[in-house]
Formats: sequence, C-alpha cells, structure tokens
Amino acid sequence: MNLSGLKKIAAPAIILLLVITLSTLFHYPMHIADAVSGAPAAGFSVHNAPWRIALEPFIGWAFFYMRADQPLVEICVLMLWIMLLALPVALLTRRKKPGGWRNAVKSWLVSLPDILTITIAIIVALVFFPWPENTINNHNPDQVLVNFHSHTWYSHDGLASPQRVMQWHKRNGYQAFFLTEHNHHANTLELVERQRRAELAAEPLLLCGQEYSGSNHILLLGLTRDFITKDMPDSTAMDSAQAHNGVAVIAHWFADKRRPASYYIENGAQGFEIANQAEGIRVEDEDFHAMVDPSRERNLLMLGGADYHGYGSVAYTWNALHIPGWRQMDTESRRAAIMDILRQRDHAKITVLVYKDRESFPRRLVWLSPVFTLGGYLRSLSPIQAASWFLWMTLVWALARQRQVRRLCAGLFSSFQRFRQYLSLAGALFTGIIGVFLWWQSRPLAEYNHILREYGTYFVIYAVLAVIYGVVMIKKHVNSNRACNRIG
Repeated sequence: MNLSGLKKIAAPAIILLLVITLSTLFHYPMHIADAVSGAPAAGFSVHNAPWRIALEPFIGWAFFYMRADQPLVEICVLMLWIMLLALPVALLTRRKKPGGWRNAVKSWLVSLPDILTITIAIIVALVFFPWPENTINNHNPDQVLVNFHSHTWYSHDGLASPQRVMQWHKRNGYQAFFLTEHNHHANTLELVERQRRAELAAEPLLLCGQEYSGSNHILLLGLTRDFITKDMPDSTAMDSAQAHNGVAVIAHWFADKRRPASYYIENGAQGFEIANQAEGIRVEDEDFHAMVDPSRERNLLMLGGADYHGYGSVAYTWNALHIPGWRQMDTESRRAAIMDILRQRDHAKITVLVYKDRESFPRRLVWLSPVFTLGGYLRSLSPIQAASWFLWMTLVWALARQRQVRRLCAGLFSSFQRFRQYLSLAGALFTGIIGVFLWWQSRPLAEYNHILREYGTYFVIYAVLAVIYGVVMIKKHVNSNRACNRIG
C-alpha cells in the first residue's frame, strides 16, 4: 500500500488502536458498587442497552458524559476545547490558500457561533429526551430498589410531570420512590391517594415526602398528613416529620455544609444522604467520613438520593432494601415495610448503590476533563461495545476505498462550512421548539414552578438570535459563491 493509501485509513486505524488498547490493557469495568465500602455489590449488574451498543461510536460518548460528576460543566469544557482546537485545524487546512492565516482566523471566528449552537442543541436533546440508557439489573428478588429523593414540576426547579417521573423511575429499575417536592407535600399526598385508587400505575410504588429548606435541605420522608413547614426551625421541622410517622434525613449536606454535621444530629436528624446524583456523585473523603462515621456510631440512616428533577434519562444512585416477599405484598404492606426499615434505622437492610464506570479526578482539574472523560469512556468499553467500534471503523475503511464514496466525501467537505451552518440552523430551530414547549407547559404551574418559563424564555431568545445569525451567514456564503462563479 502506498503513502496515499495509508493516509486514507490512518484516522480509523488510530481510533481503533486507541479503543482496543484502552478497553483491554487499561479496562475499567462498569459495575454497581456499595457506596459505603466502595466494593462491587453482589446481586447487581449493569444492563447495557442493546440499541446503544449498536450505535456505540455515535452516542456512547455522549451518554458517558451524562454520568459525569458534573455533566453540564464537563460538556461546556469540551465545547471550549473544540472551539480552541478548531483554530489550528483552520490554520493547517488554509495555510496554502490565498489570504493565509488571516482568512483562517476569520473562518475560525465565524465557526464559533455554529459550534456553540450545535453543542447547546446536543445538550438540550440529552437533557429533555427520555433516552433508554444503561441501567441496573437486580438479580435478588428480596432486594427492593428505592429512591428517597425526587421532584416533579410542582417543585420550583423541576422539569417533569408526575407521570414522566414515574416512567423514569420504572425505566431505571426502581420499585418504589419518594416524591419530595420543595417545601410542600399536599400534591404528593393526592398522588399517593390516586395510586391507592388505581388511577395511577401500581408500579413503581409512590411514597410521600418533602424537601424542607432550612439551614440545610432536609428530607422529610413517609409523611401521611399535610402540614406547613414554612419558617419552621430545623428541629421543629424534623420533629414534625417524626410526629407524622416520618423520618428526617439531611440532604446533600456535603454540597453546602452550612452547619457542622453534629448540629443536625443534635437537633433530631435520623440520618444523612451520603450520595446525591444531582450534586455530583463524588464526595470528598473528609465530608464522607463526617457523615458516615457518626452515622455508624449513633445508628443513623445512610441513604442515597437520585435527586431527580427531570434532567436527562440516566440514574446512578439506588438504595437496596432487604424486604422478603415484596412481590406478594399489597401496596400498603409495601409502604409499611419500607417505613419500618427507616424508622428502625436497620442498617443491615439498607445498601446504598452507585453506578461506577470511571475513576474520579479532582474537580479542580475540570479544565482537563476531556482527557479524563473521553479516556475513561474508552476504558469502560465492554468487549461487545469495542466490537461495535471495530465494525463501524471497518465499515468506514471499506467505504473509504470506494471511488464514488470518496467523491461524495470530497464534495461534502469542500462545502463543509455550508454543511456546518445548516446543521447549526437546525440546532437553533430545535432549541427554539423545545423552548416554546417548556414555556407552554409552564402556564398552569406559575404557583409552583419558575424554571420551565425561565428555560423556555432563554431557549427561545437564543434560538431567535441564532436563527437570524445562521440565515445571514448562509445567505452571505451563497452570495459569495455566486460572485466567485461569475468571476470564474
């Protein structure tokens, strides 16, 4: 094979070499771990979605990003990397053309809004679409998967309807979950009653809770009556929960640390949330021990919370409760069994589970996250996922040998600027449509929710500006080509 032939297969060969090397020699297996011990949890495994495996090279990396410690931050850092790397690419590809580096820099600056718009559209699609992503396999019928922390659009910062929240929990393997709206629970009690009347699906089982905003957010779980917590001191709110047959657990204390952990223990807290998906699954060792050590000493609850607000489709925190005979129980017996474990603080029957597919890195190095995250993604690939990469790269190589395909690609990349602009325009329109949809949904929820209207407004404004910019640039590009053709 001559030098020209080697160049044609260089890119897929390098990618395939990276995939094989990192996924075999440096493999990090996806698994479900015990959040306290860090060891793999017996009886649980990762369910790899078949359609994801089939399209692994195209979508696998995006879903891996959604399980990052700080997914939106890391995606924004990746976007900045792409923007910066686009400059040397522009300089290399235009170095021999008229205008040299000046035209290259101009072309790079013009590309930045397109990169931004395309990235935003990808983020919106990942956040707002219910993708059937990897989830958990529960191999033990006596272990019941429960989430203690979730929100619908009846919280000020929730994006999803109660029905969507139920579907998300079912899709991610939960058999029961607590709905913990911010600072109220009357709507949740009504939903629980509707499930009792069979007006809602029986699974997953819905239990009532509330996330109270005191000096820290506090989960009041297992509530059976409505009461107002506004302006209550922390101790009164926790006492009120217990007086109404519930328990009080400190939510994501490690994220704010407004008061020492000992303060909440002294004021009646019955446990801590030691893992919280919304706040980033990584907890500093010092903060982790500040919760876990006194919890062990004083027999306090240690729970995990998905803290689901309607963002994305992935879950990576569960609680496995040992409840023999769950499948034979009626709904009220199931609720009672869950609450008995919480009230008795029965550590032996609770295991906090987390989805592990990468090694963590310090948050202060988030600006290097594209290296850590993309490298971690390749390391996490199972043999069948790596095989998907191999098949697609082989297909690319086979197509690259076809003269007709090479001509088509040459034509496509010769007008890559126009292709990028049309893709950006489509992304702007998509973002605008989602914005209008969110704004429309917000209308009857003004009493509870402000984020739907806020996001909807931002999306629409940005989409209008991006569409105007895209149309102007496409028109300018078309006119420039016509002028060149007339001169030619």
